[in-house]
Amino acid sequence: MESERILKLRAALAKKTQNVDYSGPGEYSFTTMTMGVNFNTVINTHFFCQYSHLCGGYQKVSSGKWVPNSEIQSEIVGIKYQITMSLPEKGGDPDPENPNYSLVHKTVLLGDIHRVAMKNKKLQHFVMIGVSPYGRKKMNVMLFKKGTATITGCKSREDGFAAAAVIYDHLSYMNKQVLLRKKMHQQLNLTSELSLVSDKLNVLDLKFNLINAQFDSNLKLNIIKFGKLLETEPEISKIKLPDNEDHKLKVYLPMKANGDYVSLFICSPKKNKNSVILINAADSKECISKAYSFIKEILLRRHTEIISLV
Repeated sequence: MESERILKLRAALAKKTQNVDYSGPGEYSFTTMTMGVNFNTVINTHFFCQYSHLCGGYQKVSSGKWVPNSEIQSEIVGIKYQITMSLPEKGGDPDPENPNYSLVHKTVLLGDIHRVAMKNKKLQHFVMIGVSPYGRKKMNVMLFKKGTATITGCKSREDGFAAAAVIYDHLSYMNKQVLLRKKMHQQLNLTSELSLVSDKLNVLDLKFNLINAQFDSNLKLNIIKFGKLLETEPEISKIKLPDNEDHKLKVYLPMKANGDYVSLFICSPKKNKNSVILINAADSKECISKAYSFIKEILLRRHTEIISLV
Protein backbone atom coordinates (compact mmCIF):
# COMPACT_ATOMS: atom_id res chain seq x y z
CA MET A 1 0.00 0.00 0.00
CA GLU A 2 1.41 3.37 -1.01
CA SER A 3 2.47 5.70 1.73
CA GLU A 4 0.66 8.98 2.37
CA ARG A 5 3.72 10.90 1.11
CA ILE A 6 3.67 9.12 -2.26
CA LEU A 7 -0.05 9.75 -2.60
CA LYS A 8 0.52 13.47 -2.04
CA LEU A 9 3.31 13.51 -4.63
CA ARG A 10 1.04 11.76 -7.13
CA ALA A 11 -1.74 14.27 -6.47
CA ALA A 12 0.66 17.21 -6.93
CA LEU A 13 1.98 15.73 -10.18
CA ALA A 14 -1.55 15.15 -11.46
CA LYS A 15 -2.47 18.75 -10.65
CA LYS A 16 0.50 20.05 -12.65
CA THR A 17 -0.09 17.82 -15.64
CA GLN A 18 -3.89 17.88 -15.75
CA ASN A 19 -3.85 20.43 -18.57
CA VAL A 20 -1.19 18.78 -20.73
CA ASP A 21 -3.89 18.11 -23.38
CA TYR A 22 -4.31 21.84 -23.79
CA SER A 23 -6.72 22.79 -26.58
CA GLY A 24 -5.82 26.47 -26.67
CA PRO A 25 -7.40 29.70 -25.42
CA GLY A 26 -11.04 30.63 -25.79
CA GLU A 27 -12.28 32.82 -28.62
CA TYR A 28 -11.92 36.57 -28.22
CA SER A 29 -14.81 38.99 -27.86
CA PHE A 30 -14.87 42.75 -28.35
CA THR A 31 -15.25 44.74 -25.13
CA THR A 32 -15.26 48.44 -25.97
CA MET A 33 -14.45 50.61 -28.98
CA THR A 34 -13.42 54.24 -29.38
CA MET A 35 -14.85 55.95 -32.44
CA GLY A 36 -14.17 59.29 -34.13
CA VAL A 37 -16.64 61.55 -35.89
CA ASN A 38 -16.39 64.84 -37.79
CA PHE A 39 -19.31 67.31 -37.54
CA ASN A 40 -18.01 69.42 -40.46
CA THR A 41 -18.06 72.71 -38.54
CA VAL A 42 -16.25 74.69 -35.86
CA ILE A 43 -18.20 74.46 -32.59
CA ASN A 44 -18.60 77.20 -30.01
CA THR A 45 -18.02 74.96 -26.99
CA HIS A 46 -18.47 77.94 -24.64
CA PHE A 47 -22.15 78.19 -25.55
CA PHE A 48 -22.55 74.45 -25.57
CA CYS A 49 -21.47 74.38 -21.93
CA GLN A 50 -23.25 77.48 -20.68
CA TYR A 51 -26.63 76.74 -22.26
CA SER A 52 -26.74 72.96 -22.47
CA HIS A 53 -29.78 72.93 -20.16
CA LEU A 54 -31.84 74.39 -23.01
CA CYS A 55 -32.29 70.86 -24.33
CA GLY A 56 -34.15 69.74 -21.24
CA GLY A 57 -33.10 67.02 -18.84
CA TYR A 58 -31.91 69.54 -16.23
CA GLN A 59 -33.67 71.65 -13.62
CA LYS A 60 -32.37 74.57 -11.60
CA VAL A 61 -32.35 73.94 -7.82
CA SER A 62 -32.34 76.43 -4.95
CA SER A 63 -28.53 76.59 -4.89
CA GLY A 64 -28.59 77.89 -8.46
CA LYS A 65 -27.03 74.74 -9.92
CA TRP A 66 -28.43 72.76 -12.82
CA VAL A 67 -28.99 69.10 -11.95
CA PRO A 68 -30.54 66.20 -13.90
CA ASN A 69 -34.34 66.23 -13.84
CA SER A 70 -35.52 62.68 -13.17
CA GLU A 71 -38.87 63.46 -14.77
CA ILE A 72 -37.26 64.22 -18.15
CA GLN A 73 -35.59 61.35 -19.96
CA SER A 74 -32.66 63.20 -21.51
CA GLU A 75 -30.11 61.35 -23.62
CA ILE A 76 -27.47 63.84 -22.42
CA VAL A 77 -26.79 62.60 -18.89
CA GLY A 78 -23.83 64.81 -17.98
CA ILE A 79 -21.49 67.55 -19.14
CA LYS A 80 -18.04 68.38 -17.77
CA TYR A 81 -16.17 71.47 -18.90
CA GLN A 82 -13.77 74.14 -17.76
CA ILE A 83 -14.19 77.88 -17.44
CA THR A 84 -11.38 80.40 -17.07
CA MET A 85 -11.83 83.34 -14.69
CA SER A 86 -9.59 86.34 -14.08
CA LEU A 87 -9.26 86.74 -10.32
CA PRO A 88 -7.05 88.78 -7.96
CA GLU A 89 -5.46 85.60 -6.61
CA LYS A 90 -2.01 84.11 -6.59
CA GLY A 91 -1.46 80.96 -8.55
CA GLY A 92 -2.62 80.06 -12.02
CA ASP A 93 -1.47 81.69 -15.23
CA PRO A 94 -0.91 85.48 -15.31
CA ASP A 95 -3.65 87.48 -17.05
CA PRO A 96 -1.95 89.39 -19.91
CA GLU A 97 -4.67 92.07 -19.78
CA ASN A 98 -4.31 92.66 -16.04
CA PRO A 99 -0.89 91.96 -14.45
CA ASN A 100 -2.40 92.00 -10.94
CA TYR A 101 -4.81 89.16 -11.75
CA SER A 102 -4.38 85.47 -12.46
CA LEU A 103 -6.31 83.21 -14.81
CA VAL A 104 -7.92 80.48 -12.71
CA HIS A 105 -9.33 77.37 -14.40
CA LYS A 106 -12.49 76.04 -12.76
CA THR A 107 -14.04 72.68 -13.65
CA VAL A 108 -17.84 72.51 -13.83
CA LEU A 109 -19.81 69.26 -13.76
CA LEU A 110 -23.49 68.99 -14.70
CA GLY A 111 -25.13 65.63 -14.18
CA ASP A 112 -23.08 62.46 -14.45
CA ILE A 113 -20.00 61.57 -16.50
CA HIS A 114 -19.04 57.91 -16.76
CA ARG A 115 -15.58 56.98 -15.44
CA VAL A 116 -13.63 60.07 -16.40
CA ALA A 117 -9.93 59.74 -15.57
CA MET A 118 -7.95 62.67 -16.94
CA LYS A 119 -6.25 65.84 -15.85
CA ASN A 120 -8.62 68.79 -15.68
CA LYS A 121 -6.30 71.02 -17.71
CA LYS A 122 -7.09 68.92 -20.77
CA LEU A 123 -10.67 70.18 -20.58
CA GLN A 124 -9.45 73.50 -21.99
CA HIS A 125 -9.50 71.87 -25.41
CA PHE A 126 -12.82 70.03 -25.39
CA VAL A 127 -16.11 69.37 -23.58
CA MET A 128 -16.80 65.98 -22.01
CA ILE A 129 -20.39 64.83 -22.52
CA GLY A 130 -22.06 61.77 -21.01
CA VAL A 131 -24.68 60.27 -23.33
CA SER A 132 -27.13 57.39 -23.02
CA PRO A 133 -28.87 57.19 -26.41
CA TYR A 134 -32.13 55.25 -26.69
CA GLY A 135 -31.57 53.51 -23.36
CA ARG A 136 -28.11 52.21 -24.32
CA LYS A 137 -25.21 51.95 -21.90
CA LYS A 138 -23.63 55.27 -20.95
CA MET A 139 -20.83 56.54 -23.22
CA ASN A 140 -18.53 59.56 -23.10
CA VAL A 141 -18.13 62.00 -25.97
CA MET A 142 -15.16 64.38 -26.12
CA LEU A 143 -16.41 67.27 -28.29
CA PHE A 144 -13.61 69.46 -29.66
CA LYS A 145 -13.84 73.09 -30.81
CA LYS A 146 -12.60 72.16 -34.28
CA GLY A 147 -15.75 70.11 -34.83
CA THR A 148 -14.50 66.58 -34.23
CA ALA A 149 -15.51 64.23 -31.44
CA THR A 150 -14.18 61.06 -29.85
CA ILE A 151 -16.75 58.58 -28.54
CA THR A 152 -15.54 56.12 -25.88
CA GLY A 153 -17.28 53.12 -24.34
CA CYS A 154 -18.98 51.90 -27.54
CA LYS A 155 -19.88 48.24 -27.64
CA SER A 156 -20.61 48.31 -31.36
CA ARG A 157 -20.54 50.57 -34.41
CA GLU A 158 -24.27 51.14 -33.88
CA ASP A 159 -23.50 52.63 -30.44
CA GLY A 160 -21.17 55.12 -32.11
CA PHE A 161 -23.84 56.11 -34.63
CA ALA A 162 -26.39 56.54 -31.84
CA ALA A 163 -24.07 58.74 -29.73
CA ALA A 164 -23.14 60.87 -32.76
CA ALA A 165 -26.83 61.33 -33.59
CA VAL A 166 -27.55 62.54 -30.04
CA ILE A 167 -24.77 65.15 -30.22
CA TYR A 168 -25.88 66.21 -33.70
CA ASP A 169 -29.49 66.68 -32.54
CA HIS A 170 -28.31 68.47 -29.41
CA LEU A 171 -26.13 70.89 -31.40
CA SER A 172 -28.91 71.58 -33.92
CA TYR A 173 -31.53 72.26 -31.26
CA MET A 174 -29.25 74.36 -29.09
CA ASN A 175 -28.17 76.45 -32.07
CA LYS A 176 -31.79 77.41 -32.76
CA GLN A 177 -32.37 78.23 -29.09
CA VAL A 178 -29.25 80.39 -28.84
CA LEU A 179 -30.26 82.35 -31.93
CA LEU A 180 -33.77 82.93 -30.55
CA ARG A 181 -32.62 84.34 -27.21
CA LYS A 182 -32.08 88.08 -27.76
CA LYS A 183 -31.73 88.68 -24.02
CA MET A 184 -28.73 86.41 -23.96
CA HIS A 185 -27.13 88.49 -26.72
CA GLN A 186 -27.74 91.70 -24.81
CA GLN A 187 -26.40 90.36 -21.52
CA LEU A 188 -23.24 89.08 -23.20
CA ASN A 189 -22.93 92.11 -25.49
CA LEU A 190 -22.90 89.91 -28.58
CA THR A 191 -24.06 90.56 -32.13
CA SER A 192 -27.04 88.96 -33.85
CA GLU A 193 -24.63 86.77 -35.84
CA LEU A 194 -23.99 84.63 -32.78
CA SER A 195 -24.35 80.89 -33.41
CA LEU A 196 -23.24 77.67 -31.82
CA VAL A 197 -22.39 75.98 -35.12
CA SER A 198 -22.56 76.86 -38.82
CA ASP A 199 -25.17 75.62 -41.30
CA LYS A 200 -22.57 73.10 -42.51
CA LEU A 201 -23.26 70.89 -39.46
CA ASN A 202 -23.27 67.26 -40.55
CA VAL A 203 -22.08 63.83 -39.40
CA LEU A 204 -19.03 62.78 -41.43
CA ASP A 205 -16.32 60.14 -41.27
CA LEU A 206 -17.56 58.00 -38.37
CA LYS A 207 -14.74 55.50 -37.94
CA PHE A 208 -12.98 53.24 -35.44
CA ASN A 209 -10.07 54.83 -33.57
CA LEU A 210 -9.32 52.09 -31.04
CA ILE A 211 -10.75 48.63 -30.39
CA ASN A 212 -10.36 46.51 -27.24
CA ALA A 213 -11.02 42.78 -26.84
CA GLN A 214 -10.43 39.99 -24.33
CA PHE A 215 -10.26 36.21 -24.15
CA ASP A 216 -9.79 33.39 -21.64
CA SER A 217 -6.33 31.81 -21.79
CA ASN A 218 -7.77 28.57 -20.33
CA LEU A 219 -4.66 28.48 -18.14
CA LYS A 220 -3.82 29.69 -14.65
CA LEU A 221 -0.72 31.74 -15.44
CA ASN A 222 2.01 32.86 -13.10
CA ILE A 223 2.34 36.19 -14.90
CA ILE A 224 5.84 37.02 -13.63
CA LYS A 225 7.29 33.68 -14.80
CA PHE A 226 5.19 33.80 -17.97
CA GLY A 227 6.53 37.27 -18.72
CA LYS A 228 10.12 36.02 -18.49
CA LEU A 229 9.23 33.17 -20.82
CA LEU A 230 7.78 35.65 -23.33
CA GLU A 231 11.04 37.62 -23.24
CA THR A 232 12.59 34.75 -25.21
CA GLU A 233 10.11 35.28 -28.08
CA PRO A 234 11.94 37.37 -30.75
CA GLU A 235 8.80 38.96 -32.24
CA ILE A 236 7.74 40.62 -29.00
CA SER A 237 9.01 44.20 -28.97
CA LYS A 238 8.74 45.06 -25.30
CA ILE A 239 7.53 43.54 -22.04
CA LYS A 240 6.74 45.33 -18.78
CA LEU A 241 6.95 42.84 -15.93
CA PRO A 242 4.62 43.49 -12.98
CA ASP A 243 5.94 44.23 -9.50
CA ASN A 244 3.79 41.46 -8.06
CA GLU A 245 1.17 38.95 -9.15
CA ASP A 246 -1.68 41.33 -8.30
CA HIS A 247 -0.72 43.57 -11.21
CA LYS A 248 -0.99 42.91 -14.96
CA LEU A 249 1.79 41.79 -17.29
CA LYS A 250 1.99 44.20 -20.23
CA VAL A 251 3.23 43.04 -23.64
CA TYR A 252 3.74 45.29 -26.69
CA LEU A 253 3.22 43.88 -30.19
CA PRO A 254 3.89 45.85 -33.42
CA MET A 255 0.60 44.80 -35.00
CA LYS A 256 -0.86 48.08 -36.25
CA ALA A 257 -0.81 48.99 -39.93
CA ASN A 258 1.39 52.04 -39.21
CA GLY A 259 3.84 49.99 -37.14
CA ASP A 260 2.59 51.19 -33.74
CA TYR A 261 2.10 48.85 -30.82
CA VAL A 262 -0.91 46.93 -29.63
CA SER A 263 -0.90 46.27 -25.87
CA LEU A 264 -1.66 42.91 -24.29
CA PHE A 265 -2.58 42.90 -20.60
CA ILE A 266 -2.24 39.44 -19.05
CA CYS A 267 -4.08 39.11 -15.74
CA SER A 268 -3.34 36.85 -12.80
CA PRO A 269 -5.96 34.17 -12.30
CA LYS A 270 -8.69 35.00 -9.84
CA LYS A 271 -10.05 32.41 -7.43
CA ASN A 272 -11.16 29.31 -9.32
CA LYS A 273 -10.77 31.13 -12.66
CA ASN A 274 -8.23 31.19 -15.48
CA SER A 275 -6.06 34.12 -16.55
CA VAL A 276 -7.78 36.59 -18.84
CA ILE A 277 -5.83 38.32 -21.62
CA LEU A 278 -6.87 41.80 -22.78
CA ILE A 279 -6.01 43.24 -26.20
CA ASN A 280 -5.99 47.05 -26.00
CA ALA A 281 -5.61 49.95 -28.43
CA ALA A 282 -5.91 48.04 -31.71
CA ASP A 283 -6.81 50.19 -34.72
CA SER A 284 -8.92 47.59 -36.56
CA LYS A 285 -10.67 44.26 -36.11
CA GLU A 286 -7.97 42.68 -38.28
CA CYS A 287 -5.35 43.94 -35.81
CA ILE A 288 -7.23 42.26 -32.94
CA SER A 289 -7.31 38.99 -34.91
CA LYS A 290 -3.55 39.16 -35.61
CA ALA A 291 -2.68 39.81 -31.94
CA TYR A 292 -4.97 36.99 -30.80
CA SER A 293 -3.48 34.52 -33.31
CA PHE A 294 0.04 35.49 -32.26
CA ILE A 295 -0.45 34.84 -28.54
CA LYS A 296 -2.57 31.72 -29.25
CA GLU A 297 0.29 30.20 -31.24
CA ILE A 298 2.69 30.77 -28.32
CA LEU A 299 0.26 29.26 -25.80
CA LEU A 300 -0.20 26.14 -27.96
CA ARG A 301 3.48 25.74 -28.85
CA ARG A 302 4.84 26.24 -25.35
CA HIS A 303 1.95 25.16 -23.14
CA THR A 304 3.99 22.36 -21.52
CA GLU A 305 6.62 24.90 -20.35
CA ILE A 306 3.91 27.34 -19.30
CA ILE A 307 2.07 24.76 -17.20
CA SER A 308 5.31 23.80 -15.45
CA LEU A 309 5.73 27.46 -14.35
CA VAL A 310 2.53 27.48 -12.29
